[in-house]
Amino acid sequence: MPPDRAQEDSRRLLRCLGTVLRLRPAGSQRASQEGAALTARRMELQGVRVEGAFHQGAAVVRCRAERVVVEGAVLRFPGRAAGASGRVRASRMVLEGPVEVLARQVEGRLLDLLPVVLSGPGRGAVPVPALAVPWMELTEVRISGFTLRTEAAHISRTEVSAALP
Repeated sequence: MPPDRAQEDSRRLLRCLGTVLRLRPAGSQRASQEGAALTARRMELQGVRVEGAFHQGAAVVRCRAERVVVEGAVLRFPGRAAGASGRVRASRMVLEGPVEVLARQVEGRLLDLLPVVLSGPGRGAVPVPALAVPWMELTEVRISGFTLRTEAAHISRTEVSAALP
């Protein structure tokens, strides 16, 4: 498909989705508090820094990485109208950096063994100390109340759905 045609098709898809889903422009600094959630079978992060932080008055986990590979991902997010919602299901996502995630809570199994729950300071759980590692793997991943920013995203075998009220 010629680049002009692909761009126009992408714009049409965004306009269509924008009628039922709350879409924000790239680079938007407003954190989502409406309940976006991501579940994944496996998540591999490279060049990682994780820390507890406050963002717009809320306690969050801040994770920065150079590259994130997510397998078996389901992203759910609320729609613009009451009762509307959206979902993106993908067999594989590759996010290339810098990648930044701000989340109310991150749960999973470190190296498929150790259950971990990371939350921002003041949420009743152990606050996240600053941690920098070259590589990290989580399985059975659940991330709630999050905002994701990335330089590039490659998504394979994807299904996008929108539920209307």
